[in-house]
Amino acid sequence: MTTSLTIDAQVDVAKYARKTYEGQFYNPLVFTNKVPDGFSFSGTSLNPILLVNCSELVWGAYKRKGGIDLDGETLNTAEFLAVFPWDIEKSANTYTYNP
Repeated sequence: MTTSLTIDAQVDVAKYARKTYEGQFYNPLVFTNKVPDGFSFSGTSLNPILLVNCSELVWGAYKRKGGIDLDGETLNTAEFLAVFPWDIEKSANTYTYNP
């Protein structure tokens, strides 16, 4: 899959992702990976700042550095607090190509 961003912009996103997320451990709280850092429930952080999962890494890097939201789900679903691989696949900002 790719996005509508230029190659240079995608390289910038990749550099941002590496700088931001490299060395972080896996975030097992996959159902809250879009919750802003610092929010907690009953003393448990809903999205620990130093933990990340695959979809969160891709979504977060493109949103913060690329300026596009790769979450293809709407806010009216049960998944509004999280982004998953199938959400990125459904995004209007991604498409599949054959090299």
